[in-house]
Amino acid sequence: MTSWTDIASALAARIETAGFDVFGAIAVGVYNRSLPAALFDYRLPELGDERALVLVVGNTRRMWPRFLAAHASNELATQAHPVDVYSKRHIEAAATQLAAQLGVRHAARYSSEPPPEAVAMQRLAVLAGAAELAPTGLCVHPVHGPWLSLRAAVVFETPGPSSNPSPPTCSTCMQRPCIAAREQVAHAAGDAGFTRESFDAHWQAWLAMRDACPVGRRARFSDQQIRYHYLKHQGILHEPQH
Repeated sequence: MTSWTDIASALAARIETAGFDVFGAIAVGVYNRSLPAALFDYRLPELGDERALVLVVGNTRRMWPRFLAAHASNELATQAHPVDVYSKRHIEAAATQLAAQLGVRHAARYSSEPPPEAVAMQRLAVLAGAAELAPTGLCVHPVHGPWLSLRAAVVFETPGPSSNPSPPTCSTCMQRPCIAAREQVAHAAGDAGFTRESFDAHWQAWLAMRDACPVGRRARFSDQQIRYHYLKHQGILHEPQH
């Protein structure tokens, strides 16, 4: 039987050229058992065995130029959510090919999907050793800091690790500047609270909270990627590159 580390490496090799470079691994049952009753619909398929491997997949700033090239050259430009389509297309193709090569079943879920296909991606990323959860609620990678996006969870019919803690980042941070930035976000939101409308109106305060993290400053997204990430305006994708 192929080991989970070999499967993780093989999947990474197949999608790294598309810009997906954040990974974590855990047994799917560990994730499913961690979910409260209110998140029952966020469970992942176990493929007949709660020990089945689930890989969480994400990206850093490396994906952006690859996505833009694809967006400019194919039908992604007509999609309402082109980053989601790009992510699903590459990850699904690679996972399907790998599972067929190994002769195992697989199942994939994506961060853009609603229940019952949804995944508690931050919870999964923490359990799978891809990141720690900051006091702000952001996932923080030990190298890239908060500059990552979680895209997919892929389950393979082979045993995964029962534990896989991330290297300490937030838990050893003595500065904690993100807490003060979080207070500024709450102040900006005011009585409206953390609604979609409040987020759109005060997205720069949310960005400042991300910028406050001392980890991964060199991994900061480009200005274009940041604005699209927060605003989702299609016109941003057509801006000239500098």
